[in-house]
Amino acid sequence: MIKNTINFLETNNPDFISGLDEILKIQFENLEFEISIIKDFLRFQKIRNEFISDYFQNQFNIEDLEIIFSSMNEMEFQISKNKCLTIEKTQKFNENRFFLNNFYENFKEGKNSFKAKIENDLFDVCITNNQIKEIENQIIKFVEKKTQSDFQKFIYGKLN
Repeated sequence: MIKNTINFLETNNPDFISGLDEILKIQFENLEFEISIIKDFLRFQKIRNEFISDYFQNQFNIEDLEIIFSSMNEMEFQISKNKCLTIEKTQKFNENRFFLNNFYENFKEGKNSFKAKIENDLFDVCITNNQIKEIENQIIKFVEKKTQSDFQKFIYGKLN
């Protein structure tokens, strides 16, 4: 599938492949880029990642995040009233709407300052880097599934 896709694009859209190659050469300047298998794999991954990136930037919404959070078992985080210097307690956040909205806005903007309302009190939510990475991984898995159909239409549509 990778080779067929790349061959199709080389024949039918050489400017796209040429531009893609320039980007990859800059990203992977120390890599043996002339090895065909490596080059084709990186091209294919870059194309796939474009679908993921486009969905995340243009379509990913609060409902998507709600689905992801509701499917995660470990949504317990420590909370604090003083920017995580003193921990008050650990709290589950799978269904905390205020936290969900706050997380969504901050995550989309690349910020790591999370808040939650619990019984009308505002708390800082203390999320470790490992916990952020786990949430990011779940988001990526979700977006990969959401974009799989469009990606396959792109690939198979080009091949047929």
